[in-house]
Amino acid sequence: MTRKKNVIGLVIFFLLLAFGGVSERFLDENKQEVKGESLVAVERVIDGDTIVVGLSGKDETVRLIGIDTPEIAHGNTKAECFGQEAKRKTLETLSGKMVRLEDDESQSNRDKYGRLLRYVFLSDGTFVNQLLIEEGFAFEYTYQLPYQYQKEFKKAQAIAREEEKGLWFADACH
Repeated sequence: MTRKKNVIGLVIFFLLLAFGGVSERFLDENKQEVKGESLVAVERVIDGDTIVVGLSGKDETVRLIGIDTPEIAHGNTKAECFGQEAKRKTLETLSGKMVRLEDDESQSNRDKYGRLLRYVFLSDGTFVNQLLIEEGFAFEYTYQLPYQYQKEFKKAQAIAREEEKGLWFADACH
């Protein structure tokens, strides 16, 4: 009888251990991707508004919500004025850094290209999406629905334009 109780106890112990580990791992992955509470490493900067981060053991492409930067040349896309400058600023800001990703319930989780749609914050709290607009490296961009920080981004763009920062400088593209 004692042996049977020990076996049952061991089975229950291992089941709890197995399911506890799975649920804990699931919660960690969910926290990173959905809630964005954990810091993730920026692996690469593709252009001014798109980065690659290490997330849950794989590389994920992230499109910054609420901004649009001029294009750089790639594939059939021609380079636009200030595209390289925007990419350089994003590189300077994010290269080799740890960031916190934040989703927006008003937006899809991913865009039509499969990229995660997120706000990006440096570990010190710097709001990268807004910084790029404030310094004139990005335009405010609304895709279909208003988003959480839309008013702040529009205000930041108006100030950058008024102060002729970055791409708003009169001679920036001449």
